[in-house]
Amino acid sequence: MRSSVRPDDHVPTSDHTLHAGLSCHVFIGDRAHTIELPLVGSIVVGRGSEADLRVSAEGVSRRHAILKIDRDVISVADMGSKNGTHVNGKKIASEQVLAHGDEIRVGDARLVIARRSPTSSAPTVLLHDAFFARLRIEVARAHAFRRELTLALVRLDRPWTDMPLTSAAAGLLRPTDVLGLHDDVTIEVLLPGLDEAAGTQAIEALARSARDAGVDVRTAAVCLDRGTSAEDLLEWAVGKLASVGGASPSLEPNDEPVIVDPVMRHIYDQVKRVARGAATVLVIGETGSGKELVAREIHRASRRRGKLVTVNAAALPESLVEAELFGHERGAFTGASAARTGLFEAADGGTLFLDEVGDLPLPMQAKLLRVLEDGTVRRVGAVEDRKVDVRVVAATNADLQQLCAERRFRTDLLFRLNACTFVVPPLRDRPADIRPLAEHFARRADRARPLTLSDDAARALDVYVFPGNVRELRNVIERAALLCDDPGGVIQLHHLPESVSRAPAPPGPAAAPSGSQRGADVRQEVRDYERERIEQALAASDGNLTRAAEMLGLPRKTLAYRVERLGLRAKR
Repeated sequence: MRSSVRPDDHVPTSDHTLHAGLSCHVFIGDRAHTIELPLVGSIVVGRGSEADLRVSAEGVSRRHAILKIDRDVISVADMGSKNGTHVNGKKIASEQVLAHGDEIRVGDARLVIARRSPTSSAPTVLLHDAFFARLRIEVARAHAFRRELTLALVRLDRPWTDMPLTSAAAGLLRPTDVLGLHDDVTIEVLLPGLDEAAGTQAIEALARSARDAGVDVRTAAVCLDRGTSAEDLLEWAVGKLASVGGASPSLEPNDEPVIVDPVMRHIYDQVKRVARGAATVLVIGETGSGKELVAREIHRASRRRGKLVTVNAAALPESLVEAELFGHERGAFTGASAARTGLFEAADGGTLFLDEVGDLPLPMQAKLLRVLEDGTVRRVGAVEDRKVDVRVVAATNADLQQLCAERRFRTDLLFRLNACTFVVPPLRDRPADIRPLAEHFARRADRARPLTLSDDAARALDVYVFPGNVRELRNVIERAALLCDDPGGVIQLHHLPESVSRAPAPPGPAAAPSGSQRGADVRQEVRDYERERIEQALAASDGNLTRAAEMLGLPRKTLAYRVERLGLRAKR
């Protein structure tokens, strides 16, 4: 007898998984995106990390407006934004009920409420909470009916609002597939019925389409295994994505570094000499200062036959660090359906760039030391060692000596890493690099037309201190390129953010310190800058660790440790 049990009888439902039959069309410039709205709930629209719908457009506040949905009723209210919220061209003073076709304007972005088309061939696009609720349901269905299910993550080098996400997905994914907006640069993709090989093939097609449009993309796909939960699946995907090396924060992989400042020239001269050997290298510097570029130059100058593999230790879930670095055998733990090569084996014959090495858990520090000492790795669940030929370049923005004093970092590992150390100064200490880098980014920002800098814009960049270093400079130029409406392709002063265009001139230069003193000063600046940024984030989040971690782009556990180390106060 055929069972009368339906799939929906096996799985939970929630208001996040049901839809009101309404969509929100988001228009920014000539790009359009369609997002499904839940049956019940509220959606904060803004450009900040705390917003549910993050919109990267001029004039949008961090928390700009809120949409409230209760089945057939949808309304919008302003959240005290700087430029106000407009409905059908009129600024609203209080909460306003919306109807089909109503247009909401927040800054330079438009949101149009519309009835969902029942014949649409495009995959569904959901906000993260709704996507995760849908993921739980699909995981339950896959377990109940023994179906394949793949979850993929796509990391973009710019906000998803800057690319035609919906139209690209419509041509390359199925209507049954689901997209989620994990954050403003990470897209979640749910592929029911596809195993990991087929899912990876589908995601790579989407990635190729993005790359053809000039968007740098990283992808990771994981397949559902017996007993796996939705939480496990997402955690594995995040860990796998973190282990995939991406483009440098400042240059294309094959670009020569842009170096003018004498201190940086001296560092790179030393790098080329050190690269000839096999010694482990430690690179110290602030976030965004170009530590990965040093690692890339070491690898390139060494002429090692293998590839450069990049991993951010702070982004790896603690439970997955060992498996990611050393690999695992089939059945080593729940979800290990097949043997997998670790990053050390992937870098065999080449270089492993281990960023944020200070965030490695103590047990993993001991295993890393063993690899550095004898050149062997042991996969999780294995009984035999494997020989690898890997040159390790480690990097950190933390004071490892202080971590050793606090017994949070192994002293013997520090001695092993410290065979050769480079201190990369922050961009504010090498002002001669600012203009050449800005011009380089301007040339790359719009490949359809060459962009240049006006004298006023260049002078403003020269006096700005760039707390975010080279990465911040690149973001400033890419933003200016998007706003540049000059017919001659000249980035003007008003195209730059106000924080840059109105920055006060820095105080006059002090006497240059000696080389050894300069290194000590840089490390102190790193500590001072770390404290300042964390204090700012805690103040902005009212002491909430989770929100502060999102603002800083750090795992919550990492931020909690740094708050404790710096003696700061936060709400747990």
